[in-house]
Amino acid sequence: MRRYSRSRTNHVQEGQVATKISEFSPLSFFLIRARALTYTIYVILVTCYIIVVLFRDWFRHNWRINIMEFACPRCRGGSMRITSSIELPPDSRSDEITVQILKCSKCGFAGLGIYEETRRGRLDSESIHHRGYYVDDSTLASIERMISKCLKPKKSGCRCRIHRSLGCVNEFGRWNWLEKIPYKETFKLQII
Repeated sequence: MRRYSRSRTNHVQEGQVATKISEFSPLSFFLIRARALTYTIYVILVTCYIIVVLFRDWFRHNWRINIMEFACPRCRGGSMRITSSIELPPDSRSDEITVQILKCSKCGFAGLGIYEETRRGRLDSESIHHRGYYVDDSTLASIERMISKCLKPKKSGCRCRIHRSLGCVNEFGRWNWLEKIPYKETFKLQII
């Protein structure tokens, strides 16, 4: 067995220590921290992107329900809100169709709202049609019950009985459920 002299062993150990100390110069320490920070920021951005993609429908739906207030056609106050809604599949004209229950917290007025949005044609040719309908209380209550029975009212692709019933189309592929319900007249929905 070979024996190394003590001085050689100390010299090797000192060299190793010197190499390790030189690896952690202030510049390398900064680069290691910067790389860790970059990785952390990347993970946070990817996580935020995933959250937005997964919950985009929820954010969009809750923004519509919780933020928008309309002028009430009866009391002219700005206290009418969407209390429930159901998104229907697109038809031959509209990319988005939403049936909404509207209620005023001041005077108790309730009505039906229909939101249709078309994004066809040129990039700047988006068309929005949002109208309110005077409907009798029993019809409105039955529509509200139908909406509450659907488990996925925010999903236009839901194939439940309620979505199929409310999303019916004519022979030309145009949504025609509104023609089947009795309504008196329409009113303009003005966002306050």
